Amino acid sequence: MQSAYSFSKISALMHSKRIRLALVTIFLLTACIQNAVLFEFVSSFKLVHLVGVVLFPIALLVKPSRPLGKTWWAGVTGFALYTIVAYFRYGFNSWLLNGVFCVYTMWCVWKLSEDFDKNDWLMAFRIVAVVMIILVLVNMFFQFDKLWKYMQNPGFYHPVFRTIFGGGPNLEASWIGLFCFVMAGTVWWRPYYATSVVISLLTNSRAGFLANGAFAVWMFVHWVWATWKGKTASRTRDSYDRKESVLSIVLVLCIVCGYSLAQWTAMYGGLLTTKSQDSSQSTGMRSDGFITESEASCSQETAETQNKGASASLLENLAERMTSIGDEPGSKGRLNMWQYIPTVVAQNPLGYGLGNGIEAVRSCDPGSIPEENLHNIYFQALLDYGVLGATVLLVAVFLFIKKELPTLAVWPISAFIICYLCLGFIQYRMLEVPAWIAITAYVSQSKIEREERKDAQT
Repeated sequence: MQSAYSFSKISALMHSKRIRLALVTIFLLTACIQNAVLFEFVSSFKLVHLVGVVLFPIALLVKPSRPLGKTWWAGVTGFALYTIVAYFRYGFNSWLLNGVFCVYTMWCVWKLSEDFDKNDWLMAFRIVAVVMIILVLVNMFFQFDKLWKYMQNPGFYHPVFRTIFGGGPNLEASWIGLFCFVMAGTVWWRPYYATSVVISLLTNSRAGFLANGAFAVWMFVHWVWATWKGKTASRTRDSYDRKESVLSIVLVLCIVCGYSLAQWTAMYGGLLTTKSQDSSQSTGMRSDGFITESEASCSQETAETQNKGASASLLENLAERMTSIGDEPGSKGRLNMWQYIPTVVAQNPLGYGLGNGIEAVRSCDPGSIPEENLHNIYFQALLDYGVLGATVLLVAVFLFIKKELPTLAVWPISAFIICYLCLGFIQYRMLEVPAWIAITAYVSQSKIEREERKDAQT
């Protein structure tokens, strides 16, 4: 009798919206702390996987009135069957485990978020955005010596240091750049954005800087739209808005001045080490975003990656990297992979199975392709699931953009997804859990809005 009562109490607790929102927020947070690996078994078992396992029985206790739908299950079943068939021919790939977890993520988050509205989702994403940028900054602070050496002698590669997000400094900067969108609508977007730009500069990240640029354009467009319509931009806690706005502007000035002072000191402040000594501490990174010490030690031995010296600022360094596409290591690595895609597709237009696309490309030139993925989610879909899979992805992206275009992606999470899809041309591999949580949030909210419109019409 007591156990039945306890089970009923736990079940009632799990139905609390506040508890479920906290659980989804924790899930999203651990999905961002991608380098928290607990152990290795076939693939890396990370903190987010442990949280996912813990959430499974909790999700079972929640009984939503809305099913995922036949279309979703049919799609998952179709891709699963095709993956199994492809693996029989081209071999198993550990990406399957990541793919299964992404599907599970959508199911679990969907179950836990039945009654979440837009503000609930924004709260979850904003909490994670703030926590993650603090973690990234603290992590950089404890490894500042490595970043300082890079500021003194920047090169085409990224600085070498351990990151919070997985995949290296470039991906870390790009994720922080994406989270700028969810900070819109609060007065704290200014210091957050300024910090994100500084992180992009410190990590020499084109993807991060592109995300920063996309956010600036999105904010400007909505400001122009609101001005033209005679509307007032959304604000939080109006009674404190003026004070918080002044404080946020002051923080931006402090961030800009702090970075400018550090940059000036690195360039003209009397370096303690010689250029030859710094070269031994040079930085390097493979184009897939993963760093090795051997690459770090030899990255400056070629003319294309040599240090620019203390006369170059990080902004000038990143600008040169942006204008040197095709002539610097990052883009060369991608272009070297992508040149074989027509050949690989022609050999098998039906696809090679999840994760095997990069293996098919690598077989064309085994010695010069160290990358672990294609750095392009559309090419990844084309090679893994063939022409049909790429078509499905492109149609889904087209329908999504068509739906969001009239409002210019006014909901920040919609803009987050659009920016992810755009950066997907040069980054990511489609198996990023934070992105799938954002997509689930979008689909969930869209379904709720459709049901509300249907109820209003009846």
